[in-house]
Amino acid sequence: MDATHATLVHWFRKGLRVHDNPALTQIFSAANAAPEKFHVRPIFILDPGILDWMQVGANRWRFLQQTLHDLDQQLRKLNSRLFVVRGKPVDVFPRVFKSWRVELLTFETDIEPYALQRDAAVQKLAKAEGIKVDTHCSHTIYNPELVIAKNMGKAPITYQKFLSVVDQLKVPKVLELPEQLVKKALPPKDEVEQQDDNAYDVLL
Repeated sequence: MDATHATLVHWFRKGLRVHDNPALTQIFSAANAAPEKFHVRPIFILDPGILDWMQVGANRWRFLQQTLHDLDQQLRKLNSRLFVVRGKPVDVFPRVFKSWRVELLTFETDIEPYALQRDAAVQKLAKAEGIKVDTHCSHTIYNPELVIAKNMGKAPITYQKFLSVVDQLKVPKVLELPEQLVKKALPPKDEVEQQDDNAYDVLL
């Protein structure tokens, strides 16, 4: 690996898109501002725990593969690519944090029980390595935590109440595509890729 560059990682989860993605835009902007310092690796972790929990059937699995392939193609237009890493996040991140010299990890917030436990564990691993973690609320139009806070700490239980609460909140601005990465931001192969060129490819 390149010892002169740190790596900025965006972890794709539910928001499999490049537009209106503040967490992805953050690392692209940082890399373009200092291409001599940073490489970029957008990743998707193929977590067997998620697949089991969601009880993924053949059609749903095919749709996921096609979506990841499309995401990879969109990233390539921006001088990047999608790195599909297989395994549980708590097993994957300790290796990539060290191997890629990660300085920043970004991802979209998720409030489901499984995700909360997973993300807390990953953030703990990152903190132990001195890695900054930034999260962005972009899966829903309104931040659920802000909605609850505006409703005196309780979730609205009727649609009318929900509308009255969100009427007090500002709708986030829709983001365009991130700026195309300069060529220097493309990372060199790590030890896994050196052994297998297709190690992080989207398999159809």
